[in-house]
Amino acid sequence: MKTLGGLTILIGAALLTGCIDKDNDSLRKVKQQNAKAEPLKLVSSEAEYGRYIRNGLLSSAYNGPLVEIAHDSEGAYSETNLQVAGVDELDSVKYDGDYLYLAKNPDRFIHWEDAHSDDHEPQDEDFAKIRVMKTFHNPAKTEQVGEHLLSEAGIDINGFYISEFNDNAFLTVLTSDDESYWIQNYWKNPWVWGKGRTGLHLLRANQPSQLDEIFKIEIEGHFLDSRRIENNVYLVTRYTPEVDGLIYYPKTLVEKSTNQQLVDKMSINDLIPQLVVNGGAAKPLFDTEDCYIPQSTKSDEGNASIVTITRVDLITQEIQSSCMGGNTDGIYVSQTGIYHYASDGENTGFHKFSITNNDIQYLDTGLVAGDLGLQNFSFRLDEFEDSFRVLSTKRVWNENQTGWDFEHQLTILSNPTVSGETFNVLGVLPNDDNPSAIGKPGEDIYGVRYSGNRAFAITFERVDPLYVFDLSDDNDPKIQGELEVDGFSQQLHILNEDFILGVGHEADSEFGIPLGVKVELFDVSNLNSPQSVGKEVIGQRGSSTSASHDHHAFSLLNMGNGNIRLALPIARNDSLPEDIDENNPFQRYYFTDFGLFLFNINTGENAFLQKHGEVITAKAEDGSNYLYSDRPRSVLHGDSVFFTDNAQVWSTEWNNLDLVEGPQ
Repeated sequence: MKTLGGLTILIGAALLTGCIDKDNDSLRKVKQQNAKAEPLKLVSSEAEYGRYIRNGLLSSAYNGPLVEIAHDSEGAYSETNLQVAGVDELDSVKYDGDYLYLAKNPDRFIHWEDAHSDDHEPQDEDFAKIRVMKTFHNPAKTEQVGEHLLSEAGIDINGFYISEFNDNAFLTVLTSDDESYWIQNYWKNPWVWGKGRTGLHLLRANQPSQLDEIFKIEIEGHFLDSRRIENNVYLVTRYTPEVDGLIYYPKTLVEKSTNQQLVDKMSINDLIPQLVVNGGAAKPLFDTEDCYIPQSTKSDEGNASIVTITRVDLITQEIQSSCMGGNTDGIYVSQTGIYHYASDGENTGFHKFSITNNDIQYLDTGLVAGDLGLQNFSFRLDEFEDSFRVLSTKRVWNENQTGWDFEHQLTILSNPTVSGETFNVLGVLPNDDNPSAIGKPGEDIYGVRYSGNRAFAITFERVDPLYVFDLSDDNDPKIQGELEVDGFSQQLHILNEDFILGVGHEADSEFGIPLGVKVELFDVSNLNSPQSVGKEVIGQRGSSTSASHDHHAFSLLNMGNGNIRLALPIARNDSLPEDIDENNPFQRYYFTDFGLFLFNINTGENAFLQKHGEVITAKAEDGSNYLYSDRPRSVLHGDSVFFTDNAQVWSTEWNNLDLVEGPQ
């Protein structure tokens, strides 16, 4: 079948060649529109939209594809850790206080070849499923009470939202084509964004053992990200039209002319992602007049990819979409706006779309110097009241040609809230009155967190300075305090007004080599003099935790009176062969075990952080020399502890960790 498809493409191209003008002057001169940080404009007509996408398709083909807190107040159980309060985030595990919902995707590495052969009859293992686990306490345990298979093979579950409306419980499931997982490796290449499918399934969960699908949409395009605010789910997808027979590496005028004819034959509907509701007929996801492109776009410019924001009202099932031509590196979402950000190495631009009053409206585009680092990008951005803050980094190869120098800049801008308002720079740090650099020479930023009129940042090369910023005056931001400790934190979490938590690694102070996983408690009650009041280091060099780059991986439960429980997964490397020098700082230790590590935190007068215990689920001595872990999560409910990994569950009691049930 695949061979025949390829043959059809070749025959089609050959038939077109007979009527092609081979004169180079007949080819349109088109260019890729790569503007990322300039204001956008609404597309004026279908013709302008079509020209923009067609120019993008042709210019891309000419160039060829580049494929070379949980719970911040006292509560009964922990919930998904969020960046912005009130803005729910998608996750592969959700808990409603009684039932765990777990995403179980097909093992694509085992079943890929069979599942994608033409004569393969789909089996149960080809379908993503939702495991529904009833939880019990005293002692903690779980029991599977339901399993819901998706209706189509080859689809992965990205995650869930749980919600209640009108005395009904709902589970919202977001899915995507299982070929989407490798997209990250080729993010800048428009051609990998074809053939994607993103789905939203709304399931009634009044009886969790019998989930009932009541609404479903399918969007043409690859899933990028999502948020839920009350009854609205926002989906961000990216799409490149498929062009049958397009020659990706055209070398001759004939091949280029063939491409031009193929692209020109496409209708407007061929260039717009399609939407299917409840299995009905496909229709365009948006009107072209709801699409934005860079203001400076010329008639010979375009971009093959578009990024779409789609709002789905879970109550009324109303669907609204708005599109943006070009690229995005990710999103930051507040309760009032979605910000698309993208860096080109020199600058970072961010487009703000208002999402108030159940409407998606572009407001303005801001620009700052530098990029957003190498991980946890969105945590460098923050909306607070009437301002928008960005902590960016410029990277310059040093004069000695031995490495990078980093210039970090905190920018505060006015934040547009209605049409006509714009981003304007209010304050920048460093500045003439406060010239001190953020970070020492050679130090990059590893972790950032904002909290109202304060911000915290971790920089690192060989030691870890924690910087505390005073942002009470938008026009005059300041470095208020600084603390130097060993190692670094990649994830910062605000516990309360006086304490923050850092998760990262201990490090060798001479060479800056990461060692064991470090969890550290900082007292920031005195902004001028932050203090470390306790830390725990787990394992040796090579140890890791997904919580350093995935804030959903750790759980916090406020027990009252300043007592907080913390759980996070750690792969511990702690063993060396007998003939290896333990004093060699460059020696990587071997994998020892993996599991959930538990900590007690107290933020009272005698604050402390102490390791409480561990729940080990894989050991090297049992033959687990290679750890395969998939989105490990934990839930703390009173004294019950539930740990999930690869859609399996282990249960135990906080005060009796020797009693472990699972995996289930």
